[in-house]
Amino acid sequence: MMARPVRQSSRKAQLIEASSRLFQEFGYHNVSMDDLATAVGVTGPALYRHFRNKHDLLAQALTGQLVLIEGVVRQAADLDGGPQEKFEAFLSGMGALVVEVDEALLWKRERRHLTGDDQQDFRHRLREVGRVTAGIVRGVRPELDDADIRLLSWCLLAIFASSREYRSAIEAARVVASLQAMARAVVGVELTARDAPGDAEGREDDADPPRRPAGRRERILEAAIRLFDTRGYYAVTIEDIAEAADAAIATVYQYFSSKAELLQAALERGIEGAHYLTWHRLSGAPTDALALEILIDSYVELALGPHRRLLGILAADLIYLPAPVQHTIRKSEREYVEEWVVALSALRPELGPAEARAFSQTTISLINEVVQIPALRARPGIGADLRALAHAAIFA
Repeated sequence: MMARPVRQSSRKAQLIEASSRLFQEFGYHNVSMDDLATAVGVTGPALYRHFRNKHDLLAQALTGQLVLIEGVVRQAADLDGGPQEKFEAFLSGMGALVVEVDEALLWKRERRHLTGDDQQDFRHRLREVGRVTAGIVRGVRPELDDADIRLLSWCLLAIFASSREYRSAIEAARVVASLQAMARAVVGVELTARDAPGDAEGREDDADPPRRPAGRRERILEAAIRLFDTRGYYAVTIEDIAEAADAAIATVYQYFSSKAELLQAALERGIEGAHYLTWHRLSGAPTDALALEILIDSYVELALGPHRRLLGILAADLIYLPAPVQHTIRKSEREYVEEWVVALSALRPELGPAEARAFSQTTISLINEVVQIPALRARPGIGADLRALAHAAIFA
């Protein structure tokens, strides 16, 4: 069984569990302290006896979840056995964590809301998780350098961070077996020779783009996307967007009635852009094998370009739009994934529709997670590496 942290009291544990569930379902900024108190059946003053404020509750909830992951990783690393045994223990522990703790990976979305010492502590713990995971990976891939080990380590963590949306449709044991198969395939990938002639460089695109849109609406939308990505939706104001777009506030309101409308326009552009590029490329694909290759290639291309920002915003901030808008965007997102499912099902007929969707979504999530890390995104040859990693995962 996986290691679990020692909890200070049953009531505090209830509050942390309830907050994790509510933050996962509704988003940090949509949940009040009163909501949290009501969920556990306590009064507001009783809640403040355990936590200073909502930020303190979030910090303890996210740190507690990361402690769970760290416990699994350290338990595998400290196992009295060889490198392969430690790696298999890692897979077993992470599989159990996925099944047993529904909100265990809430930290992926909500960590941006941490500030001050809480943020520093979280980052330190996350680095430790990465460091210990890297040690396990190094045991089974001793020939790789530090940069390659870091890439594979993050990919392993990403694989186990992507199952929440499809777990209910598949038996738990099959979910775990699929994730473990993908992890084994990914850790064995032969990565690109980064000093090879003609090898493409990665991107480091966090700075302002060298060329800005000429049209006012496009310039405003581009500025909003850049700010939502770097700061988070709730931390950005209309005034910030106007300044970044070199536009008057009144000009912003000529095109968008609210910040929420800007977010909606950005996300709709992102998913429709993915649909358009996909259909454009797939129109010349005579076979399912070629179709899947095109899907992987085009998604990597999108993820490494300006579209990358929209992937992060979609994961973190869609939840702050009205429910009908969320439903529409999620439906369009599912329709995009269905292209992967249809092609994969034809190539792997042993998979049922739910399992084909699981492999597809996990592969897409792996790409998403890697490109959100600046050091990995800037890695020379990252495009070729992502294609190889995605191919290994989806055919595991």
